Amino acid sequence: MGKADTITKQDLKDLQDSFSTHIQGFQKNIHGEIKGLRGEMKEMQAGLRGEMKEMQAGLRGEMKDLRKEMHENIDDVLGIVKTLAQDAHEQFLDIKTELSRNREDIRKILNHLDAIEKQSEIDSDERMVIGHQLDRLDRWVHELAEKIGYKLST
Repeated sequence: MGKADTITKQDLKDLQDSFSTHIQGFQKNIHGEIKGLRGEMKEMQAGLRGEMKEMQAGLRGEMKDLRKEMHENIDDVLGIVKTLAQDAHEQFLDIKTELSRNREDIRKILNHLDAIEKQSEIDSDERMVIGHQLDRLDRWVHELAEKIGYKLST
């Protein structure tokens, strides 16, 4: 190896200084790029915030419209339910009135049946009394016919 092939400490120091200078330049470039990217990111962030605020305002408006529509729909449903409830109440009252009339009719029928049953008992008692009277009358007629000597046929 000749003198030209030997690396000295000075050569290494010069190489180190040269690398150090290049690295510092590279670092400055990277820091500049990073600063630029940060600026771009801040601009993008501000833009996105603006877009998000616009979207939020739009969504709030849509939600307000939906709430209004929902309240209108609920009011419509409640109106229908109220009408159905009133109809059901009226039908219930009609049924209640009809039941009351039916109860009165049934009460009259039962009273009439009681009167018929009582009259039937009276008629039955009278027939029994009449039957006893006829038996007694038949016995008297037979006794009388026997006393006068008359033969009765059946």
